[in-house]
Amino acid sequence: MSPGGPLAPSVAGAPGREPTWLWTAAAVAVAVTAFSVRLAMVLRGSGLDGKLAYDDGVYYSAADALVWGRLPYRDFILLHPPGIVLALAPFAVLGRLTHDALGFESARIGWMLLGSVNAVLVLGVARRLGLVAALAGGLFYAVWQPVAVTETTTRLEPLVSLGVLVGLLVLANPLGERSRRAQVLAGCALGLALVVKIWAVVPVLVVLLLCRSRLGTRATLRVAAAAGVSAAVVAVPFWLAARSDMFRMVVLDQLGRPHLRVTTSQRLAGILGFSSWTPWAWATALCLGALVAMALLSRRSLARWAVGMLAVQVLVLVLSPSYFSFYAAYPAPALALAVAGGVACLDAGFARARTTTVARAARARRPALVAVGVGLAWLVTVDAETSVGVALPTAELSRLTASSHCVTADSPVDLVLLDVLSRDLARGCRVMVDVSGLTYDRDSASVQTAGRLPRRRNRAWQHDLRAYLLSGDATLLSRPHADGLSAHTLRVIDGLTVLGRGAGYELLATSPTAPGAATHGTHTAGRAVGPVPRPAQEGPS
Repeated sequence: MSPGGPLAPSVAGAPGREPTWLWTAAAVAVAVTAFSVRLAMVLRGSGLDGKLAYDDGVYYSAADALVWGRLPYRDFILLHPPGIVLALAPFAVLGRLTHDALGFESARIGWMLLGSVNAVLVLGVARRLGLVAALAGGLFYAVWQPVAVTETTTRLEPLVSLGVLVGLLVLANPLGERSRRAQVLAGCALGLALVVKIWAVVPVLVVLLLCRSRLGTRATLRVAAAAGVSAAVVAVPFWLAARSDMFRMVVLDQLGRPHLRVTTSQRLAGILGFSSWTPWAWATALCLGALVAMALLSRRSLARWAVGMLAVQVLVLVLSPSYFSFYAAYPAPALALAVAGGVACLDAGFARARTTTVARAARARRPALVAVGVGLAWLVTVDAETSVGVALPTAELSRLTASSHCVTADSPVDLVLLDVLSRDLARGCRVMVDVSGLTYDRDSASVQTAGRLPRRRNRAWQHDLRAYLLSGDATLLSRPHADGLSAHTLRVIDGLTVLGRGAGYELLATSPTAPGAATHGTHTAGRAVGPVPRPAQEGPS
């Protein structure tokens, strides 16, 4: 294809004018910034051994269960494609050989590094827009608070972003138009994104449309075929082991999820990292809106495609039945590329003096550099005030459960942090990988009634929850409000023996005669657990 194709840069801001070492330095700066921001949020909060979320424990527990020979969909509930399980399997192996907590903490570090890679990939994809714009996009992704918080632990969204960005990097690069192998590589990356979260189909389709516009039909078919093959290689073995169960959990359960009462306005504010439309939220929206508008109106095709991808991904979040804060990381790559496109347009506007002298051109670019620097500095200030996680007295709780044959918990991350998950799996104990997942699958209220039943009134859920929690020698409760314990379940739990109790948790022995334990007085378990400090990313899988 000729150099004047859809993604060809204009003269202003064209790449290649800067030396290679400068791009290398930019990549290192972006990577170090991204990792430092994510690690600081965790260390400022609960630490690597704290409770950062619910879902991260689900995914790690699923990987550990796979390591011990239990298959998702067939042996336990998993409401997503199996990509996250395979990605976490090496860390689960480390946890099995050493300690669960070590494997899990290593996985969290790995996901922070993954966030750094994503930020560098944004820089690489935006290279055609020029160094200033590409660096702005990469640093924006590195310090943008919603995505940074999400990438502090093992989430789905960072893996989806990785696959999409690798595909974009290859296809938006001259190598993508010359090499069939590069096109196959891009397709494989897109396919791996598809087996992590079904929402990945939206950005993948946008990338395929971009490929069709730039490289033609044959190349697009080649990329799509590679994506299909790579996705099939991962998903088909699990589907053969549990055909109808896998389809039900991954597709039907997701489509049938209950609609949460989160308004469109609240979702849009959440995408910006705010819980409501404060003056700071409006200011952020205006600044980003201006950059996105400039990207849309620019002559740079990559910037316009990024805006298109951003629009459809935001639409998915607005129309989705559920919404949680970490969903804001889903459109983050497109937003970062749109920011890069807007900065490129801003930079070109200030640098039209290039037709005169180099010195005057450099001075003309200073306003753009100052504007970008001020914006990034403000985002770093926001990050500096952000901490994630809730501390759990793991040493004390581990001591109290040392003699227990089987331990259960209403949040799987507790079993991981107490270093009893692999022990339970090795002993053949009942391990419920996704406790809340029951209410979206087997105990779904839609199966029992045409209306929406809260968990407190869902008899099937209450029965299954009690059966699981009481199946071990000790049980740890840390999500009483999310569990929606009914009055009957509370009475059953009130008859158990207290082994340990603190802010946000209660460890109970299922036998009332457990030695060294103090028995309950007359109260409810929900009150006994007390006010629960909620992790920054709490939410069902």
